[in-house]
Amino acid sequence: MDPEQARGVVEHSIAILRQSLNSILRGKTYDADEHNLCIAIVQFADGSSDVLAAYSNDSALTDKGIFEFLGLVPNTYSLIKEQLKAGQPGPYGCDGMAQHHTEPKLMNYLAASPEVRQRALLAQRKLFKETPAREDLWGLNQILRPRLDLAVRQAARLPGADAIVSVTLASEIDCCTTCVEYTIKRFNARYPSARLVRGSNLFELGKKAGQPTPFTKTTITRTP
Repeated sequence: MDPEQARGVVEHSIAILRQSLNSILRGKTYDADEHNLCIAIVQFADGSSDVLAAYSNDSALTDKGIFEFLGLVPNTYSLIKEQLKAGQPGPYGCDGMAQHHTEPKLMNYLAASPEVRQRALLAQRKLFKETPAREDLWGLNQILRPRLDLAVRQAARLPGADAIVSVTLASEIDCCTTCVEYTIKRFNARYPSARLVRGSNLFELGKKAGQPTPFTKTTITRTP
């Protein structure tokens, strides 16, 4: 995928996700545009691919299963530290902030073992199941619980980080200095063949907190 096509695909994908998120939260006092979305298109050596998305304020989305409905990746930061004991990849991101910054959240989810991914998703399920069983949520529950079950099964099948062939990463905001230093550079050092390069497969869309994302293009460039 050439850079122009890659940018079109990720901008289109984030635009749809942002519209969905803002529509769900419309009418609430919470301003969804105060926090950013990030998306990663990942291709693996076995020919499979996946699209992962993260939001920088998960706690705002636990109400009525919004997190599950949008299919966002959970925070694996604390759980992934356990992998260090087994000599597996450790966490990306500056210590204490990776649960908020979307770039390391996506990279941590990829670096996590299938067991860690499932544990993080099941923690989201626990929060969802503890939501009071209200009659007006019955229909939503029937939709969301199967989606969460599917996500848990997919987390077990998702190839490991060592199988990564390429990544296209896009963030609504520009990557902060710590994310560049402790996420982007660490990823590039470990996966030189899939390294993230600004303007090629790493796109920063220049969003400002509280303002809509300034999408310049939301159409997909198609190949013959």
